[in-house]
Amino acid sequence: MKHNKIIATILTATTLLATPGIASTTNDAVPFVSEITASAALASNEVIVSGLVYALDYTNKTATLKGRYSNLTTITVPATIKSNNVTYKVTSIYGSAFDENVTIKQVDMSKATYLESIGYAAFRDSKGLTKVTLSPSTKTIGGYAFTGCTALSTFNFNGNNKITKLDYNIFQNCTSLQSISLPYSLTYIGKECFENTLLSSITIPGQVTIVAAEAFNNCPMLKNVTFQASGDATAKLDLLMDSFANCKSLETVRFDRRSINAAIDVFEGSNENVSMVGYGASDYTQSLCQKLLKKWGITYNPKGTNAEKKAAIDKLAKAIHSYITYEGIAEEGCAATVLSTRKGTCGGYARAFYNCALAMGMTQKEVLVGGDAHCHAWNYVKVNGKWYNYDCSNQFYYYTDSQYSKIMISNWGSVSQHTNPSRWVVCADNQTGSSDETDYSNPRHYNYDKYLSDFNLGTRAK
Repeated sequence: MKHNKIIATILTATTLLATPGIASTTNDAVPFVSEITASAALASNEVIVSGLVYALDYTNKTATLKGRYSNLTTITVPATIKSNNVTYKVTSIYGSAFDENVTIKQVDMSKATYLESIGYAAFRDSKGLTKVTLSPSTKTIGGYAFTGCTALSTFNFNGNNKITKLDYNIFQNCTSLQSISLPYSLTYIGKECFENTLLSSITIPGQVTIVAAEAFNNCPMLKNVTFQASGDATAKLDLLMDSFANCKSLETVRFDRRSINAAIDVFEGSNENVSMVGYGASDYTQSLCQKLLKKWGITYNPKGTNAEKKAAIDKLAKAIHSYITYEGIAEEGCAATVLSTRKGTCGGYARAFYNCALAMGMTQKEVLVGGDAHCHAWNYVKVNGKWYNYDCSNQFYYYTDSQYSKIMISNWGSVSQHTNPSRWVVCADNQTGSSDETDYSNPRHYNYDKYLSDFNLGTRAK
């Protein structure tokens, strides 16, 4: 069909559809659908090719896909189209081009080798859409592009490594989306991008620097999250508020990168039995500690008076006691998990206090994780030149050995580890207590007295 005949047909269809009570009987007429309506007749620079409407840029010889002009169930975006014997490169999909479509089932952009951008809300609420194959040339996808596509189960980036940013809400409420492989070129994952999806696992590429607020909020089937190594020790990863909140099935979070800056509520409301592992878990933990210290208004001056330092230490112990709920969880001794879920047992309280004390400015020669090698863990803290016992899980602060021994005997019985402080130990396995670094249930125990002697750390307050 020649271009002038198409325009004539469009005008005929427009007239018939715009006139109440008159139906189109013209054989050449192409039925309108929701995206291109009779009241929005094609502009002078728009053409129909294979049932799709394009806007032409005569100067740059490019075309923008604007919508359908027939009841296609599969949208195949070509690399180029022809109009009046002129070839135009298809470089973009217009914002809201297929918004609220109910019949499109698949979108194939794999051959659209010039397609650089997909506009805002381009396929929003296309309830029948099940599969999308992206162009390897696409650089930008607008916000809300696929939000509400409740049947979308397959999204193939098709080897695309030009996309650096996934904008806000792109896949929000895609409640059939169970898996997706993100391109390694990605540096940013936008607000609520994957909220309310059924992803079971996600690998965050090493070049990502920001996971925005609520990006993976309320993903009820999400079990495993991996933050890949960045290859750049200086590259920082920001995890913003609630970015993985309310993920009730979360089992493992692996931090395989360093320099993590995390909000204190990244995993708010997620599964309390999550295991947080990897060599970057300590960086993540220290970030939480810095945020918490600021929230609690706790500062520590290493050059301050003994009274000032003790006041800060006491305030920290009380804050930890109030912040964490005593509850048995799978990783009850891991500071990263305990500070994320705000639940844990004595080992978790001790690890949390230890990490916050280091973040506050104390050194590993001033604070230790200790225990009785029997049933309980707590901290040793050097105050006024002597080592005292701080037990955040039971709100016992600043006790000498004899005082704390009496407390343990009163609460947990007269076993030899409680009656004889010389049998107490230092737990020196690792900083966070993360189970993949060493088995925290069997940490490297050092006799308390021997540890202080070997490292010339001073003496216990007996």
